[in-house]
Amino acid sequence: MARRNTDTDGSRRDTRRSERQQNREAFDVASIDGAVLLETLTRVTEKGGALRIGTTRDGGALAVGVYGDGGDPYTEYVRPGEDVNAYLTGLGFYFDGLPMPPDGERLRR
Repeated sequence: MARRNTDTDGSRRDTRRSERQQNREAFDVASIDGAVLLETLTRVTEKGGALRIGTTRDGGALAVGVYGDGGDPYTEYVRPGEDVNAYLTGLGFYFDGLPMPPDGERLRR
């Protein structure tokens, strides 16, 4: 029978995760400028892309799922102290440089 949530030494990973969470600064979602987010979403969706935005399970980073840039979907992380608005602006400009999708073609899963 497999042990769940334990390491080879029998310690619980949940306990260690809890200790890390207590020592970690939480990401401040209020630091996101609404106008920057709107502009980024506009640039991304105009090129047929999509974003999934939330925080990590422990709240220690902003998780940004990126879809529709020509590769497999992926997630990037913005940690406290990093400039989230500069990151979002850069992501929008990155999508600006992508070719327009053919007429009628949109992001499909």
